[in-house]
Amino acid sequence: MLNKKFILGILIGLIVVTVLTGCSANENASNEPAELTFAEWSNQELVWPEWAEPIEVEINEETRRGPTSVRNTFDIKTARENIAKMRYLVENSEDTDEYPYHNMWKNNLGSGLLKLGENHLAYYYLNEIVNLSPDANYGTDKVDGKRVVVSIGEALEQKIAHGRMLKAIARAGYGDEVMSRYQEYDYQTKGNVFSEQLNAAAWAMGLIGEEEEAFKLFEYGITPENFNGLEPWQASSNVLTASSYAYVKEDYDKVLDFTERLISEGIDSTNPAYFLDHDTKSKYFNRHWKSCYQLAEGFKELATKAKNGEVATFTDLKDGVYTSSNTGYILTPIEVSVTVENGKVVDIKATQEEPTDDKSGTALETLPPRIVKAQSLEVDAISSATISSESIKLGVAQALIKAKK
Repeated sequence: MLNKKFILGILIGLIVVTVLTGCSANENASNEPAELTFAEWSNQELVWPEWAEPIEVEINEETRRGPTSVRNTFDIKTARENIAKMRYLVENSEDTDEYPYHNMWKNNLGSGLLKLGENHLAYYYLNEIVNLSPDANYGTDKVDGKRVVVSIGEALEQKIAHGRMLKAIARAGYGDEVMSRYQEYDYQTKGNVFSEQLNAAAWAMGLIGEEEEAFKLFEYGITPENFNGLEPWQASSNVLTASSYAYVKEDYDKVLDFTERLISEGIDSTNPAYFLDHDTKSKYFNRHWKSCYQLAEGFKELATKAKNGEVATFTDLKDGVYTSSNTGYILTPIEVSVTVENGKVVDIKATQEEPTDDKSGTALETLPPRIVKAQSLEVDAISSATISSESIKLGVAQALIKAKK
C-alpha cells in the first residue's frame, strides 16, 4: 500500500508541472480537417521550439521531481526554462533503481508541453507514459522507514496522462482517434478516476464536438462520491469547470443545476463526502471550499441573467474598459479588466493584490491572452489553477455584459 506522504508527493508533482502554460495557436482544435493522417502526424519527427534547447541539470536525489519543484511559475520565460531543463533530464537519464525517476520526468515533460501548446511533443511523451508496463519504475516511497522503488501501476499517473493525451490529440483535430483511445479507460468507474484525468478528457470531447459525452464527464466529476479517496474535494472546483462549459454552450439550466449542488451545501459545509476525514478548518480545505462556493454563486447569477436575455458575448460591444472582481483561490480578489476597441475585445488583464497564490500566477498571465485570441470563453482552465482560471472567465463574462450595447 502507498502511504499518504507518497500520494501527496505525487499530487504535488502533478500540481507543480501543470502550472506551466502559455499562449498557443493550438489552444482549441481547428474546425478544418487535419492535413496529415493521424498515423502521419503521430509518427512525424519531433520538432522542438528554439526556446526548448536543453538546459543542463545535475541528476541527483534533489532533482527527482525535476525543475517542476519551482511551483511558483508566474511567467512564460520561467515555464519555458523549466521545460528545457526537463528535456535535458529525459534525454540524459535512464530508468535505474538508483534514480528511478526517468518516467516521472517524462510524464512531467509531456504535461508541461501540453500546457505550452506543443501538442505533438506532448502527445509523444504522454503516449509513452500511457503505454508503459504497470511494473515500470515511477519514483520512490518509504515503507517502514526504508526507501523502495514504486511502480507506475501503483500510482495515478497513467490515468491522468491518458486524459491529457486525449486533449493533445483533440487539439490536433483527430476526433476519430480521440474516440478510439477514449475506449481504453472507463472514465466513469467509481473510485477509479482522478479529477484532472476526467476534466482533460471532458475538454477533449468538447474540442471534437462530442458535447453529450463532455457533459457526461463534467457531470460525473461534480459528484464527490465518484472519487472515493482520490481527492473528492476537487468535485467542488469541478462544479466551476462544468458550469463554465455549460454557460458557453448556452445550457443555462445546467449551470443552475451544477451550481445549486454546491450552493445548497452552504459556505461552511463540512460534508464528509467532500472532505473525508480531513480537518475542514485547515487553511487549504477552508479556502478551497469557500472560493468555489463564492464563484458558484457568480456563475448562478450569470446563468440567471442569461435566461433573462443578458448574455456575455464578444459581439455588439461598446468601446471602453470594463471591470469586474471575484474571489481567487486564496480568497484574495482577482480583478479583471476588458478593453474594447472598435467593438472588439483587444485586451484582457487579470491582477491580484497581495497575498497572491503560487497557482494563480500562471492563470493571471496566460489565460487572458488566450481568451482574446479565441474571442470566446470556451478556453479550458489552467490545470491545478482551476479556481483562479474560472474566476478570470467569470470576471470576463461579467465585464462583457457591462459592455453590451
